[in-house]
This record gives sequence, C-alpha cells and structure tokens, in this order.
Amino acid sequence: MQALYGMKNFDFVPLSFNCPSQNQALQQNMISLAKSKPNSSFWIMKPKASSQGKGITVISSFDEVPRGLPMIVSQYIADPLCINGYKFDLRIYVAITSVNPLRLYVYDEGLARFATEKYDTSDLKNVFSHLTNYSINKHNTGDGEE
Repeated sequence: MQALYGMKNFDFVPLSFNCPSQNQALQQNMISLAKSKPNSSFWIMKPKASSQGKGITVISSFDEVPRGLPMIVSQYIADPLCINGYKFDLRIYVAITSVNPLRLYVYDEGLARFATEKYDTSDLKNVFSHLTNYSINKHNTGDGEE
C-alpha cells in the first residue's frame, strides 16, 4: 500500500524495525534521533509471538535491545493524545474485502483501553503509565507496585 499510494498517506505509522535483521538500521536511527531530540527519543520494544503485553518495554538506548531475540522496535510517540492525563488507545474493527479498488467496512462498535496511571515520561519502566493492555492494568493496585 505504501508503494502504491506513497509514504505521505502512511505518516501515522511510527518508524519500526524488525530485529535482529534490522538492528543496524535501528541503531543508526536511534543515534540520529537522540542527537536531534535528546529528551524525547524513546522506543517501544515488543517481543514477537507474544500477547497480553508480556515483555513490552519502553527503551531509550540501543544497548537495551537484546541481541539475537526476535523483536519489533518502534519509535515511541512521546507526546500522545491523553484523556485527563491518561494514555489510551482505540480499537476500531475494519473488514477489508478488496485492496484494489479499496473496499472496507468499519464496524459500529469498537473498544477503548486506558492506562491506569497518568502518562509520565520520567519513569519509562512504569507499565501502568505507558501501556494500555487490560491484562497488565488489571493488576495495578494503585501503590506503584505490579
């Protein structure tokens, strides 16, 4: 789709890398971004073939990427849209029945998920602030402990 319609139509997708095969490109981009935006160069790392938020972490350095393990690393949106200070995501379900011509159907119902602690970049390890997965946030006791 990017090749057919151009990158300008897909600028909502964060810069992402399939590791370990793209480790070198990831490292170059992390270094470049850290130089241009030193206080906002965060990345989110997700293990492949995982679910329910297991193993997802926010990182700021290439040294934090495990070598040889299959991961997806994406540029972290450092200034996300929040509701009352809480990060959220929307799940909107779409059925694509044709690509060319593009034909899709958007379902009337969707899902909203919220982090259970206010968004704060001073603590990148606080999963309750950065992740919206229900399977993670249901364990938040409100005392800062998982």
